[in-house]
Amino acid sequence: MDKGIIVNQIVILFLIMSVGYIARKLNWLDAELIKGLNRLLLNVAAPFMVIASCQFDFSPQMFSEAVTVLIFAVTVHLLAIIVGKLLFRRIPNDIGKILKFGTIFTNCGFMGYPVAAGLFGERGVFLTSVYVVVFNLFLWTYGVSIFSGKSDRNSWKQVCLNPGVLAVLIGMSLFFFSLKLPMALSQTLQMVGAMTTPLAMMIIGAMLADLKPADLFRGFPIYYGTIVRLLFIPLLILVILKFWNLDRTVLGICIMAVAMPVASVTAPLAEQHQSDSLFASRFVFLSTLLSMVTIPIVIMLI
Repeated sequence: MDKGIIVNQIVILFLIMSVGYIARKLNWLDAELIKGLNRLLLNVAAPFMVIASCQFDFSPQMFSEAVTVLIFAVTVHLLAIIVGKLLFRRIPNDIGKILKFGTIFTNCGFMGYPVAAGLFGERGVFLTSVYVVVFNLFLWTYGVSIFSGKSDRNSWKQVCLNPGVLAVLIGMSLFFFSLKLPMALSQTLQMVGAMTTPLAMMIIGAMLADLKPADLFRGFPIYYGTIVRLLFIPLLILVILKFWNLDRTVLGICIMAVAMPVASVTAPLAEQHQSDSLFASRFVFLSTLLSMVTIPIVIMLI
């Protein structure tokens, strides 16, 4: 395993976060501009990335492996939902829902793709894409409902019609019917979608600029949530998968996706729904920092 790949991706995340932090400190980013960037991220860049990630070819063998990863991804997200509800039921609601969200959703896209490519090649990138599709399906349905706090028919209708969910439906249709978009459109989706992680990390950095450095590491809940996200969930899944006779590459992809830190989109979603976006930003920051140690440990246990 090339630890340099993991460390490099984490360093990139922090450097991009620093850009947002400095821009906010210099007042190049004010509160209104941050909200505008947040809307651009959630309504344009992220949906474009979802559709672009579904543009790949597959063989019958890879299709069979993709189905395995698909089933695994659905199972993991459902299990994480249960774990989050059990472990954080006594945490105050505003912080508790961020911890629940972070338990379910990892940074499996930006960090997952390069790590998968470095460890498993193109086959790894393909299988990670399948996991990311399921991630996005849960993210734009159940994930959004965590912050909205609503579960009635009308709220679910609004959730299912948002750009993120529509992008998942379009992307899955393209995947299952092997449809290829024109090159100009495909490259447009890729280029705009590539802004997702930089935008998210700059927004997080800008939010962290309003905190004192000492406040970044303050409070028990953030450590509790980080340990659950980085160690408890991956190790629980690893124990379960040991009884499932999986191909080594498929097993590696599954564990790698689960071992990633909290999804960078956590803070922008918290901001959009008037939740504690500062706590969400700290959660992403701390889990990303500590993942430099925990990801190699988890992967070496495979």
